[in-house]
Amino acid sequence: MKYINLFFLSFVMMFMINSCSENVNVAETGNVGELQIKAGIQSASRAIKEGESFETGDKIGVFVPQWASLVTKATLDDTWHLDRKITINEGDKVAVYAYYPYNSEKGSWDDKKEFQVPVDISNDVKNGQADYLWGKAEASLDDPVARINFNHTLARLSIKVRLDEADHGEGVLSDVTLENVGANQYVSTKGYLNLHTGEVVANYDDKESLFLLMDSLNYSLSKDKETTIDMLVMPMSLPKDSLVQLTLAIDGAPYTIPLKAQNLEAGKQYFYPITIKRPNEDNSYKYDGVEMVDLGLSVKWCSHNVGAKLPTDRGVHYTWGGLQEKGHSADDPYCSDLDNISNTDYDIAHVSMGGKWRIPTKEECLELMEKCTWLYNSDLHGYTVIGPNDNKLFIPCAGSRDKRGWSWVYSTYWMSEARDKDNAYIMDVDSEWIDYKVQLSYMDKVCGGTIRPVSD
Repeated sequence: MKYINLFFLSFVMMFMINSCSENVNVAETGNVGELQIKAGIQSASRAIKEGESFETGDKIGVFVPQWASLVTKATLDDTWHLDRKITINEGDKVAVYAYYPYNSEKGSWDDKKEFQVPVDISNDVKNGQADYLWGKAEASLDDPVARINFNHTLARLSIKVRLDEADHGEGVLSDVTLENVGANQYVSTKGYLNLHTGEVVANYDDKESLFLLMDSLNYSLSKDKETTIDMLVMPMSLPKDSLVQLTLAIDGAPYTIPLKAQNLEAGKQYFYPITIKRPNEDNSYKYDGVEMVDLGLSVKWCSHNVGAKLPTDRGVHYTWGGLQEKGHSADDPYCSDLDNISNTDYDIAHVSMGGKWRIPTKEECLELMEKCTWLYNSDLHGYTVIGPNDNKLFIPCAGSRDKRGWSWVYSTYWMSEARDKDNAYIMDVDSEWIDYKVQLSYMDKVCGGTIRPVSD
């Protein structure tokens, strides 16, 4: 029972903590005058850790502040065996604190003189995530048995996924990520368990996303049944303006869902039903064989950049009005006499893709920026753009090039209009290094920028 792994179960939000069971499965050890351990797990419907008993070989940490300032390991065989004998003297009533799974890494005392042990809920591909439990009891010489009933210290997210009937694609789910978006940090994989209170406190200096890799499990989503992915998270309070998102990598492309703002409490389970609907194979979602995305705006947006094969690819960098991959060169000719290159012979999207594909106008880019929700994905280094109709588009941070060379901090997308003789408007798409800015700007026409086509 060392870890929780990914598994299937049904979905309805419910609260998890019930009253403790009086008839827990227990094991005990020791002689009179020595501390003895009985341990069970709090009875709860659909608990994070399934079952109400420990298994042979399980290890817990036992902490008795009156006896020592360190944690003692206890291992379950037929009985619980403490690494060190803890003697209870006559007249003593000792407090006994315990946690699971035991960690050999030394704990520390906090400012309140309370002892804490490290917590790490990073996903282990082989074993899953560690499920941290905590309990306390009392013991005395007259009754040296510490009857510890463990509680769950983490929250559990159950993500129920299925493919819509209209979805197309294989539906291979390779990973799931829970991540912070923006400056505020709510998601953390590391922290501390306070042995006096049982509270898990996240370390927000650790900005790692919670990542579950599922390649080895061959997760194939279905239209006929739901797939459930379980994820343990630190308890957290998500305000209404929080930017936390779930990202599912399906068929090599991100599918992003903002996490509902709510309190995620220890010992409780929260359900997130998700139906995946990507463009159909029929021509209503394609033009000239190229996938388009209807975001509920005035135009349809291409699923990828010019020169790219996948939504996550950067594509090719062009000068404004240039038809060849250039980067930056002051000697390159450009369209200084044109105010707008859309649907002209200087529009690389129109020239290379044909039909009604073209470079977007400033008005269309502003519509994309202002009417859609932009969620940054640190693993894929780009943004999931959610339209008013909840359809999604991925915009990678594709970088740019000027006279100083390549930059992967600033990502620039050309618009069709010139600002003046030497500059043209761009959609400036920046990453976590400069506060996730997506804004209207302009750039020298001889610089290298990317293009995301649109169609009427």
